[in-house]
Amino acid sequence: MLKNTIRLCFIGSFFLTLPVWAQGHDFYCEKAESTAALQKCLTQHLKSAQDRLNKIYQDLSAKQEGEDAKTLAALQQQWLNYRDAECTWEASRPNTPALKRTNELSCMARVTDDRADILSTVLMDATELTQVREYGSFPRWMNVAAKGKSSVFWDYRNRMSADLNCDGEQEKLMWGVSLDQVQAHEGADSKLYNTSVTIAIGDNPATGKPSVQYITLPVLGADGVDNLCDHNIALKVVAAEESKEAIKTKQDSEEKPVCQTILQVNDKKCSAKSILWTGKTYALEIKQEEYSELEKEKNE
Repeated sequence: MLKNTIRLCFIGSFFLTLPVWAQGHDFYCEKAESTAALQKCLTQHLKSAQDRLNKIYQDLSAKQEGEDAKTLAALQQQWLNYRDAECTWEASRPNTPALKRTNELSCMARVTDDRADILSTVLMDATELTQVREYGSFPRWMNVAAKGKSSVFWDYRNRMSADLNCDGEQEKLMWGVSLDQVQAHEGADSKLYNTSVTIAIGDNPATGKPSVQYITLPVLGADGVDNLCDHNIALKVVAAEESKEAIKTKQDSEEKPVCQTILQVNDKKCSAKSILWTGKTYALEIKQEEYSELEKEKNE
């Protein structure tokens, strides 16, 4: 039971840090009047956050036994991998070396503070057993979706319902992020990771096991027909546009009309991606003109 609590709180910690790139923890050092003073302040703040995290982790680890202890250690290592990848990415954004170091320190302090906050909540739950959240308290479809892709850090707070296949029933959706380590060249100082966003689309029947389909989109630096530019996404259900010819053909036909509902995935940096029901499965819509244009740009 405690293992599941740790897992869920780790997921919460991961998503707590995703949207705050613009905010950081600069308010701790708002009185700094130079880059050097800002870096010194951030370094002190980072040390304080690391000391607090180490103490909380040691206290929590002392309460674990057997598989729970192994789970806690594994999740902490996953968080360290995420921290390194996230802060390396944030440090790489500016071109000025001084700003790179400032961004790295700000990121490290921020995510370390957030991690300490989350583990302190887990420690409190471990001490006060009546407050422990059980994995089974989530709907069955979420349990099935999470277990089917256990490497994904699912954002349990953000989920939605929509009739995506026009069967009169509401499908269930949630999404998350995964980090896959890239094979670095020999002698590399840091590890590299590929980031992907996975969207789970499932049903939630009254009886029987829910079925879930996954759509995974890699996060890349440039726009493409089947990738995103950022891991912060918003989902929106829209109606597909139909040409007059398509509408007339459908009216004249006795065949069952194709579902015109589209799930739009938007990261505000790349062009929106569309997921639709083909009649048998969910698939990413790739328009021929978009594909041709993007391929042309790549070859120029």
